[in-house]
Amino acid sequence: MFNDLSADVLEVMHELEARDKRDRDDGTPHLERLRQITPDTGRFIALWAASVPAGAMIEIGTSAGYSALWLAQACRVSGQSLTTFEILPEKARLARETFDRTGVTDVIRLVEGDYLDHADEIREVAFCFLDAEKDVYESCYDVIVRRWCPERSSWPTMPRATASTCNPFSSAYSPMTGSTPWSPPSARVNSCVADAEAASSMDRSEFARALSDA
Repeated sequence: MFNDLSADVLEVMHELEARDKRDRDDGTPHLERLRQITPDTGRFIALWAASVPAGAMIEIGTSAGYSALWLAQACRVSGQSLTTFEILPEKARLARETFDRTGVTDVIRLVEGDYLDHADEIREVAFCFLDAEKDVYESCYDVIVRRWCPERSSWPTMPRATASTCNPFSSAYSPMTGSTPWSPPSARVNSCVADAEAASSMDRSEFARALSDA
């Protein structure tokens, strides 16, 4: 899947990686920074997304579109498409430029606005990458888990694990074995994947604690 990345996609990815590094180093204001995932995390979520059953694939928090480029590769493998939501106009503009330059508009739909205002438009969610501000995570979680597609609750994305280790918001969680210790490509909670199996083993209070501990 990753051997098929086009020259245009690689060029834009490298540009966004360089800008993200500058943002972190030069004191760019918090909301103006891209704050995107790492390449390793991008590959991880793409592999995960390529394995989900049929259903809606969504991303909450597009930024400049870097993570969506990785998810676009999963869409091409699975034959599905991604709907990504960005609430900040300037970042939505950057994302449109990213998608136009890389030729992924056939598999990515960008919605400029708050996911919570559009949640009723998307049912039977098979995959959600939640990369927004921490203060909206709990409200997004409540909405998303009520919209998992029927196959999602039983379709295995990983070997079964105990509830204590089946938590993608924990830096000790291993998606391959469900064991500890293991450090994911990005342990930041705003780079989490909301997964049905994890959701089924976490109630809202556990989810809130995971956020506060991140």
